[in-house]
Amino acid sequence: MGTTLEQGKSQVELERLLVELAPFDFKLRPPELRVRSVRRDVLSERSIRDHDIVVLTAGAGYGKTTLLAQSVRSRLPWAWLTLHREDNDPATLVAYLIRALRTAWTFAEEQVIKLSDPGASEISVLLPRLSRLIESIERPGVLVLDEINVIEDSRCLRILEAVLESAPVGLHVMLSGRALPAIGLERLRTTRRVLQLREEALAFTLEESLALTRCAQLDIEPGDLQRIHQAAEGWPAGIYLLALASQNPSRASFRPSTGLGAYLREQVLTGLDSTTITFLMRTSLLDVQDGPSCDAVLRANDSAVILGDLAESHLLVTPVDGTPGAYRYHGLLSEVLRSELERLHPEDVQILHSRASKHYAARGEREAAVRHALAAGDAGAAAELVWEYFPFLLGIGQGDTLASWLRGLGDDDFDTSPVFALVRALASCLSGDGRQSRLWLSMARRHPSDHALPDGSLLAFYLNTIAALICDYGVSAMVRTSREALATDPTETPFRCIPLHLAGCGLALLGDLEGAMPYLDEGIEIGALYPAAAVSGLTQKAAIAIIRDNWLDARRLVRQAREVFDHFRLENVPSQAPFPAIAGMVAAHDGEPDQAAAFARRGRVLIGRIVEMAPWLAAETYLILGRLEQRLGRHSDAAQLADEARGALASIPDALSLQSNLGAFEDVLGTGHIPSEALTTAEIRLLSFLPTHLTFGQIADELCVSVNTVKSQAKAVYRKLDVISRHDAVSRATSLGLMGL
Repeated sequence: MGTTLEQGKSQVELERLLVELAPFDFKLRPPELRVRSVRRDVLSERSIRDHDIVVLTAGAGYGKTTLLAQSVRSRLPWAWLTLHREDNDPATLVAYLIRALRTAWTFAEEQVIKLSDPGASEISVLLPRLSRLIESIERPGVLVLDEINVIEDSRCLRILEAVLESAPVGLHVMLSGRALPAIGLERLRTTRRVLQLREEALAFTLEESLALTRCAQLDIEPGDLQRIHQAAEGWPAGIYLLALASQNPSRASFRPSTGLGAYLREQVLTGLDSTTITFLMRTSLLDVQDGPSCDAVLRANDSAVILGDLAESHLLVTPVDGTPGAYRYHGLLSEVLRSELERLHPEDVQILHSRASKHYAARGEREAAVRHALAAGDAGAAAELVWEYFPFLLGIGQGDTLASWLRGLGDDDFDTSPVFALVRALASCLSGDGRQSRLWLSMARRHPSDHALPDGSLLAFYLNTIAALICDYGVSAMVRTSREALATDPTETPFRCIPLHLAGCGLALLGDLEGAMPYLDEGIEIGALYPAAAVSGLTQKAAIAIIRDNWLDARRLVRQAREVFDHFRLENVPSQAPFPAIAGMVAAHDGEPDQAAAFARRGRVLIGRIVEMAPWLAAETYLILGRLEQRLGRHSDAAQLADEARGALASIPDALSLQSNLGAFEDVLGTGHIPSEALTTAEIRLLSFLPTHLTFGQIADELCVSVNTVKSQAKAVYRKLDVISRHDAVSRATSLGLMGL
């Protein structure tokens, strides 16, 4: 009974997390097929079954979405996902993919949870896990990804590519968009059966044009219909618009040189009364139109009625299936309406975006609130929203998600507020990327250090905290800048736990163990909202206990840290690398070699994801892992880690405690006499990318190294693992527990 209750609780927590990351249910359903839609035979159930991948690429108004919606009403199970701009974030995109797939297939809870872990948005972690989830689908079916052209983020493109690569036999993937992004379709054609339908295949026949006019209840003479069909060249939206305009003889005929977009503006909109046109233009700024949202933007109270009437009379305004009272304007109509609004009423655009931002903020739709604030040109409001959301998103391991909302900002935008650069810098630090951290720190430094942030804290606090996290100038400088950060924190921000932890660690590295304790204790106490900080503090105290040969305290501290580490699923957060190393030491001391070895592997995977930052963290972790490997009898691995610790210490010569401990460890090892055939950190870092389906060129881009470097490291990995191929290397590394997945 207890187990059942625990499983139920776990399921509820999982659903809550997925909905938090992917909140909009309407994206998981095809549009409702209206009575007035034309049934088409372009894409039969047999043609779907005969191909692994079906791609529809055409401009707006070719009925791609309607055709997909008709196609999935087959006997095959199906899952649907309509992609939006906010899905250009790995965590968000994967959450929506999971929610979509779970509407048709059942997955092991552990698989889903692992994809939602903090830190799992790292491509080298995420892609193999997502691939295994897709590969586990046993029942044939269809996965539809609509509006694929909105995905531009390179990481998200790799995710879509992984979905296509991993789809098992029987899972048919259907893609639709105005254009096909770079997802390796040409390469996939060599191993997959691909059907691609372009505009010429999706164009209406004359018979379908007739059916469309009848569905729209338009009375068109046969000769006029043929002229309309020829003028529109089979474009469904154009046929409808021209037929609609032909009902009013006083209106000018269509001129091909005008373009159907211009014709829509000149003819269709002029057929509506001025109040309706104004309503459409002003609400076109919203991605989804519903009564409350439109009322908020327009300062009105009758939007729901107007939307309902429009949906009844206009084929380009459609209800959102599964969301009562919500509608979407056709993409072409939205483009024209927004263009008209900017042309006729440019002074209103920012006002409307500002109202939308406030409305979505009140409704808890964070991404939309930030996006509309930025579109309104209100950097102050956007900065306040970002700063309000950042602690929460950081606390659940989704700092990169918020940072992704800011990807479209230019240099001038970052000059308006330091918040944007700070968010990017802190997210980069916590993902272990020193190169990006330095870039965004330099952007934040454009602002005066006494600049007050939205919560009243000073910019100086964060500049010093980030500098201490990167630790470019040695341990003494890290302690000094951490103390300077603490001195400029009059508001007692929760982020205070970070410089407290860094000051404590720095003092311990300098040999002042007693002086380190108050900082570590306070950091643990106030770091309750930031689990990673609490684990880091407890880990450092456990390391000090081991130095003092106090294994009782070390065991107690590791137990406390592990409760937090496991509960908040921190196994993929790079900054947590010291924890599995210390936990492994305790396990080895307690006579549990298998558990100690598992911890050692996890520590090596995590430390491999920290790039060009916190050299003390790398050196300390290498040294602890080296001692652990030596206790486990793996002397070659221990020697390799000692070498890596020595390399990391080269940039922090003032880490006296580490220097002394490493010297003593090397004396024990006698490293000069031990040939090392263990994988280096760089090779383990590369190893984590091998199961991702990424090419060596794409891996090189992810690692910011040359293709030749990747090839050389791959050869070394193959040699050390005694394999001859990438597939065999993955299999061998998995059996050895080196994949960290």
